Amino acid sequence: MSLDDQLDALLGGASFEERERRLPPSTRLTNVDTRRKWSFGRASSTVVLSGVAVFAVWVVRVGLGARSDERAREVLAQLGDVASQGATQQAMLVANSLHEREHMAPEEAILLARTEAILYRFRDAAPERTAVIERLLARPEVAARDDQVRIVRAILAPRRERAAMIESLAALAEGATDPEPSYLLATAYAHRADEDRAKAAFERSLELEPAHLEHLGAYGAQQLEAGEVDAANALLDVMREVDPRSPRVHLLALRVDPEAAQGARLDDPEVPRVVRAEAALVAAIAAAHRGASDEASAALEEAVELVRGDRAFLIDLADELIRAGQTDLARSVVAHATWPTDDATAAAVTADLAARERFVVGKVRIKKKPKKKRARKKRRRRR
Repeated sequence: MSLDDQLDALLGGASFEERERRLPPSTRLTNVDTRRKWSFGRASSTVVLSGVAVFAVWVVRVGLGARSDERAREVLAQLGDVASQGATQQAMLVANSLHEREHMAPEEAILLARTEAILYRFRDAAPERTAVIERLLARPEVAARDDQVRIVRAILAPRRERAAMIESLAALAEGATDPEPSYLLATAYAHRADEDRAKAAFERSLELEPAHLEHLGAYGAQQLEAGEVDAANALLDVMREVDPRSPRVHLLALRVDPEAAQGARLDDPEVPRVVRAEAALVAAIAAAHRGASDEASAALEEAVELVRGDRAFLIDLADELIRAGQTDLARSVVAHATWPTDDATAAAVTADLAARERFVVGKVRIKKKPKKKRARKKRRRRR
């Protein structure tokens, strides 16, 4: 038996027993009894070593799982900072820290989806974020968290669609310690012009997070639409106390007085894209009031370009213009090349705009014709 064969045998070679049977008895490495004992010992050692390996893997997994859970708790705790700062730099830090994770727990996945939705809706309207969000929401363990999924969907939805979710949002907001459902409910009531309920929901969201700049700004805009200028100014003062340099502060100031608070500080590329789009919309409405139609059209085109033609933002832009009575500007949004023509919500906006245009343009003619017909019928009856 060659040295290579003996080494192969000592190392557990598969051909050892077959080769050993062909050797003379004097050249066998071990006798039968010894070989049996050795085989039993090797099997026992294999079982023990396998058990140790399995236990080691289990210990490592438990350790990694504990570390993952701890990390998830840390990141979840940062959501409070995201809420208080209004989804700016802190939200981006949370998203980036989660994207770096190779494996994400369900809590982290839903948090990442929510953070991405906040960044999309309130910061940059970046289309690539929507694909990330949809992939996260499609995960079975995430889809099972129905309440959180509904919040993410409501964040991404235009206000008109939130108005159709009022019952669901009210259920989410009831007893919640999270300010977002109350805020979403408030915007839904505001779209329906239900001022009292909108105010109550905004107050609830700010009770949970008093320094939330986005919620304060949206509440101020709602108060302006309701004709409560003093209340809007009071909210503006609160925002200035929180962060006087915030673009949201300048945006509400522009809404309160478009002429006195020109949005020069909102032209900075560092300002969130969505805030600049809202400022351009306010400027367009102000220009239309002055009769500067070319200036209004240019400002509105800037607003549309800044939100990259996204359906939710376009629908919100058109709705705000309709509520402001700017049907010509609203028509330019609906007629824009990026308007979603095959979208049910967008079709409802177009129908509302058409109804408003018929009311404004033809109301005198529409009212007079029925009166003439009724007068003719009366004369015929008398004859």
